[in-house]
Amino acid sequence: MSRLVDIGFVVALCKGLLADKQLRRTATLWLLLGAMLMTIAGALPLAAWLTESPVRFLLYWGVCAWFTITTMLLAAYDMLSVRREAVRERRRLRREIFGDSDDQDPRDDR
Repeated sequence: MSRLVDIGFVVALCKGLLADKQLRRTATLWLLLGAMLMTIAGALPLAAWLTESPVRFLLYWGVCAWFTITTMLLAAYDMLSVRREAVRERRRLRREIFGDSDDQDPRDDR
């Protein structure tokens, strides 16, 4: 039962992160900075230490890859969110200016 509570908490946390634009962008920034720092540190000062153990090497670069992939996914979600907001705003302005009730603009499907 405890495992289900943990999964529910993680799902709720992810929904909250995706819903709040400022929080999402802040998380993207920190994940990107973390991935960049890990890449620089792993390539230069920590290279010898990482190559001593295959497990350490895989774990370190796995976390770095996870940061990078998560950053890319959050950035893609943010781009889609911005596009969705722009379409909504365009429709609202069209209704406000022209009094259109028809929301079927072929350009909105791009």
